[in-house]
Amino acid sequence: KSTLAKLVAGIIKPTSGRIYFDGEDVTDLGVTERAKLGISYAFQQPVRFKGIRVFDLLQLASGRKLTVGEACEYLSRVGMCARDYVNREVNASLSGGELKRIEIATILARGTKLSLFDEPEAALSPTNQLVLVRLMHQLARKNSQFIICTHSPVLLCFPGADVYELSTTPGEAFLQLPFEQTQLFRLYQGILRAPQKVMRELLK
Repeated sequence: KSTLAKLVAGIIKPTSGRIYFDGEDVTDLGVTERAKLGISYAFQQPVRFKGIRVFDLLQLASGRKLTVGEACEYLSRVGMCARDYVNREVNASLSGGELKRIEIATILARGTKLSLFDEPEAALSPTNQLVLVRLMHQLARKNSQFIICTHSPVLLCFPGADVYELSTTPGEAFLQLPFEQTQLFRLYQGILRAPQKVMRELLK
């Protein structure tokens, strides 16, 4: 899953085939060129930038001068108390969840056409995953699109999403199916329906 996202973003190059975005062949374009076309990539573990403030990062992402109020608006939309974070450095003092939400705020500031998320739930609580779902819904209504590599049943349930599962059939990479039929959904459903039974079977 991560390999697919990195191929689309231009982080790694395909050994065969071509990649098209908005009708344009972008196979030979690098990460920067693809970003200019409107493709963004959110890492599984967000990058830290010592010496760069959250405000600076949001301004760089937007490509224009921001007011503090505008920067705070982006942070508020990802569920952060903006005034507490806008002037903080993007360094090790921030938790993984805080960094992930700041990263999502930079995607909002950039206004990309296609956002690639590699397991965003790794640093987000279930509540913040719901915040992400709400933001994606708002952006989708403005014609933004998303490719999300996930193990989260919360993100899997996104309304109207096309869901693909890695296939075990030889020669078939992905299988499209309703989210209720995915292995992930059925696993969580089984645990939640009979948690004690599942634990007894697992630990016997």
